[in-house]
Amino acid sequence: MEAGAALGRLCQLLSLAWDRGWVVRDSVRPTEWGPIVVPQQPARDSGHQGLAAGVTSGLKTDVQIPDWFDSAWSILDQDVKIANALAGYYEGLLMLDEHPSFALVAFVGVVEAIGAKLSRLDRCEACGTMIGAGKRFRAALRLVRDETESAALAKAYGPRSKTAHEGRLYGTEAVLGTFLTPGMMSPQPQFEFVWGQVYRVKKAACDLLLQGLQGKLPVTLEVHGKADEDGVEALQP
Repeated sequence: MEAGAALGRLCQLLSLAWDRGWVVRDSVRPTEWGPIVVPQQPARDSGHQGLAAGVTSGLKTDVQIPDWFDSAWSILDQDVKIANALAGYYEGLLMLDEHPSFALVAFVGVVEAIGAKLSRLDRCEACGTMIGAGKRFRAALRLVRDETESAALAKAYGPRSKTAHEGRLYGTEAVLGTFLTPGMMSPQPQFEFVWGQVYRVKKAACDLLLQGLQGKLPVTLEVHGKADEDGVEALQP
């Protein structure tokens, strides 16, 4: 793996382990260019808030790398589906604060990727449509959540699809950073979307990835339950 890709993967793993979006302060470059000096702002985007954000030259934070990092790196070398899911999760973390609707698309994609890794969809003999996406999505959630929570999180697929296919926004994007708090007399739909759906799906996606990167996923996925509903769309051939 070339150095830039390896650095990107390291950021993804650190972000997963700390549940915060780590960012690169300076890009990979030849050693003959001289010593690396930590810049004031990340190379990619000054707006990202991660564990390293706000660090100035001369200051540092020491952290203990989890024991499972080495084996996780090997799994990522061998399993492109897990690697893609981790990359998607990382992008979701980077979008979360300012673009929660599109962050949800990324986090739902992680759950879908784990489900697709463990179970194939069926094809309707009558129309040729691939069916069972909703059941598989909920089955993947049940690996890390109980039945009630899985059913609740599955409802996030509806807003996810509206954002992905129509560009519809549900979160705090439209209020441009205005701080929102829940109100008893006047509910805040943006607040409910971000905290009631996006963050809960994010945590489920994180737990699924941790299972995958620690070799704890089952070989196959037990898919059962009702037909596709709650906004989980059928897949066209």
